[in-house]
Amino acid sequence: MTHFLALTILFGTTINVLTSLFREKAVLAVTLCNDKEEILGHAAFFDYPNVDDVDPAEWQTWVNKYYDMGKSTPLNTLFMHYFVAKKDYAHGCAREMVRTAFNAVPDVHFLLLAVPVGSFPGIVLNLQTLSIYDRCKLIYE
Repeated sequence: MTHFLALTILFGTTINVLTSLFREKAVLAVTLCNDKEEILGHAAFFDYPNVDDVDPAEWQTWVNKYYDMGKSTPLNTLFMHYFVAKKDYAHGCAREMVRTAFNAVPDVHFLLLAVPVGSFPGIVLNLQTLSIYDRCKLIYE
């Protein structure tokens, strides 16, 4: 079974278009499976923030202006745009996907999650869950 079909079965048909888009355009896509090849979660990382008012080619200026990320550059930073996981495995999936992203792309030094003001990423993608990685940051736009 393909990962796309398995994601559709697991999370429903409403994410078909989104999953396809994220997998096609992502700089790095991570799908976590168990030993039975059942999908537990999926994350997509891009090389720009998912912030409407920020030009994808000029995000570094925005990050440096509003956040203390002086060592973050387009060559060493990825942004998480998409994360989905089975409820019972969400914490473990989040940690494993971040660990995998750092291991799969050694040049990546920072993983950022841009969260709109007034929104909260939920308990799974908060800094306490990902605190083992000092290079993971939540930035509020």
